[in-house]
Amino acid sequence: MFSLARGLCSVSSKYVLGKTSPQTRRGRVSGIAAGLSGVIVVLVGFGIYTGRPADAAIYAALLFGAAVLWWIAALVYGSISEEPGETGGGGNAAVVAMKSLGLLARDRPFRRFVVTRALLISSALTAPYYVALAQRSSGGSASVLGLIILAGGLASSLSAPTWGKLADRSSRSVLLLAATSTGVLGIAIFSVERMLSGDVPTWVYPAAFLLLGVAHSGIRLGRKTYLVDMAGGNKRTDYVAVSNTVIGVILLVGGGVIAALSFLSPVMLILVLAGASIAGALWGLGLPVVKE
Repeated sequence: MFSLARGLCSVSSKYVLGKTSPQTRRGRVSGIAAGLSGVIVVLVGFGIYTGRPADAAIYAALLFGAAVLWWIAALVYGSISEEPGETGGGGNAAVVAMKSLGLLARDRPFRRFVVTRALLISSALTAPYYVALAQRSSGGSASVLGLIILAGGLASSLSAPTWGKLADRSSRSVLLLAATSTGVLGIAIFSVERMLSGDVPTWVYPAAFLLLGVAHSGIRLGRKTYLVDMAGGNKRTDYVAVSNTVIGVILLVGGGVIAALSFLSPVMLILVLAGASIAGALWGLGLPVVKE
């Protein structure tokens, strides 16, 4: 249910962003929003790190606080002044869905974008393995949760506004740079683990998670801005919906593949996913520069 609601938000928010913000401001809007949310995450992470050990009450409080923020967001979002959009062209849901999926066959730039995005979900899939390495290194200390949340919040608050400004200049370049950074970081962590035979200082993993968060923030802002700029007008909802659907299917398949590879160590899986990020950057070189 959470993922379904998140998918609906993804489709509608990108459509509204495209209608209410000019092309040279969309990345900045998303970057500022991500940066401000990162500040909130930093405060939460610091509170957990300096507070009592993590237990069920802590997780319940986090979920309740998130629910309150979502309700506030809904109220604020409802105040956005939006010009009426196209409401015609409705039809049978199954038929419309199949026609929309046909975009992958007909629209070559969009197809390349979807393949690039599919490869770059590795930046999100690799995050839990950094956490697993940090927990192993710290002996399962509860403070690691706070450090990881703190690192993720710092990454977003510090990097997202800058990524957003850069995305307004070239969202394609932001996407490729961030994807390459994710791959290089994964290779670096694998190399450090092998050289030190797993005896890595605990602080290394929160620091690596911070860098991963910076790169992942660039990937998210780059692909979001690129997609909104690439799909003008009413095509945005089709592009976002089809892209999200394909990525959802790939996540299902990818989850099965990751489960099948569970016999590998976390650091080996990080290396595999780093390779996917590098492949995504190389494939993304073929993305055209978008102009409305």
